Amino acid sequence: MDSCSQGKRIPKILALLVALTATVAFLPSIGNAQKAAKKLAKQDVIDLLTGDVPSDQVAQEARKSGISFQVTASVAKEIRDAGGTEDLVNVLRTLAPRSPAAPTGAPRTAPASSPPVLVINSSPGQSQVYIDDEPMGSTSPEGRLKLTRLAPGDHVVRVSLSGYQDHEETVTLAAGEVTTVAAALQRPAAPQVSPPPQLPQTQETPTVPATQPSSPPSLIPHNGFVSFRVAHDHGKSGQDYCVGVMSIGNGMIYYKADNGVHVFEIRLNLVKQVGRNAVYLVGYGAFHIRTRTMNYNFAALNPQGQPQPPDAILTAIDNAMGR
Repeated sequence: MDSCSQGKRIPKILALLVALTATVAFLPSIGNAQKAAKKLAKQDVIDLLTGDVPSDQVAQEARKSGISFQVTASVAKEIRDAGGTEDLVNVLRTLAPRSPAAPTGAPRTAPASSPPVLVINSSPGQSQVYIDDEPMGSTSPEGRLKLTRLAPGDHVVRVSLSGYQDHEETVTLAAGEVTTVAAALQRPAAPQVSPPPQLPQTQETPTVPATQPSSPPSLIPHNGFVSFRVAHDHGKSGQDYCVGVMSIGNGMIYYKADNGVHVFEIRLNLVKQVGRNAVYLVGYGAFHIRTRTMNYNFAALNPQGQPQPPDAILTAIDNAMGR
């Protein structure tokens, strides 16, 4: 009787052991699944490192579970301070979640833009540069001038040199961009001029010595014209010029050099601007006469051939133009 009952209990015990074994084997898989579902936070990594877990094992665990934080410079420093290696930091950077995209329509701050740059290349060099009729300086002897303080937008650029036709164009400057103006100045064709009024022979001299007291006066009225002794600049900063007579009248401005180098006329109805120079040869009291295509620079001379203020000449031109 006892042996029979024991024989019946053995299969039941075996079945229970099998079921228990299966249950025990299944429980770790559930725990692992729950553990895998939780990504490592920054503090988890630091706790592992401070608990003497080697960096390569922490990296292995991070690969298995993933991480839930961004590896910024400050976070990387915390991990290194906790004993993490550079290899671990690099692994964590590759596992870090992507930053959330900025919401559509979020306001963006426009990056600060650099000012526009205008480069003038002139031929010949040492030409005067005007921006919107304001003098901005001269090009170098090689013919280059760089301007970096202009506002974006449209500007009128004029490049001028005595004895040459002006170069004028409109440019549009944009912030952060370089705009180049190439100004190849041309000498005008020799004009067909009317003979200038003849002055008395006694008042004509080939040269004007600075110390000769018998040199002609600066103001020479003759036959309805008002004439002045002047120096005509040839565009090399006062180093090259000729001396002659400027006559104003009959709707014209005539100039005749004593040595015959320059003889020309300017119609008063074509004159766009007359005035003292603000920059070029200002130390000589120079003045300019500008037409649409040409710019002439002169210096008034006194009876001794020295520079003097050009007020009388400018007044005579204004009167002749009916101003």
